[in-house]
Amino acid sequence: MNHLFKKLSVAVMIFTFVFLYAFSANQASAAVGSRSVEKSFVMDYTINLPGAGRLTDVGTLTFKTTLPERVKPGEEFYLTNTSYTMTPKEADGLPYESIVYFKDLSFTVSSENETNSIKKIFDDVKKIIVPAYATTYDLVIGGEGIEVGPFIAGQEGEVIIKADSITFTMGWDNNGEPVFPPLTFVGLPSIDSDLVVATIPID
Repeated sequence: MNHLFKKLSVAVMIFTFVFLYAFSANQASAAVGSRSVEKSFVMDYTINLPGAGRLTDVGTLTFKTTLPERVKPGEEFYLTNTSYTMTPKEADGLPYESIVYFKDLSFTVSSENETNSIKKIFDDVKKIIVPAYATTYDLVIGGEGIEVGPFIAGQEGEVIIKADSITFTMGWDNNGEPVFPPLTFVGLPSIDSDLVVATIPID
């Protein structure tokens, strides 16, 4: 009985090590296939008002995404966990808590090699509570689990991924309800920005 028990114990240990090795190998393999990138830009914006020009250096735009390490010629692929965050330039904080609403949210990402431009639209209304004396806040559009695409690789070279603009309507709080004026804001990297956030080899 002891002999049988020892054999079973050894078999269980071997199976456990094999399982753990295979699991680790799979995890490592999955991790090798993609990478995360992040890039920040000085933000300008425009408003859909007659005569309104481009306002410069009004905050920061931060683009984040996960993309393939490489793609095959002609391959269709997606960006994942994609977000664009707007952080207005710091200003004197109000001495009381305030609420800001955002709707009609979208951002655009483009690619070169096979030229493509994808606009991602979000239907939700975002409510941001700004604490008293806070000098700025973050508006995050997108985030974990958000896919953008499809993009298509060319036959050779590399795919260039570029951050583009965000759009939104901004409102305020009126007795617990959002009020939105008919104004569309477009936030975009400053004119002298390098819009390239990543390149993907075609292999």
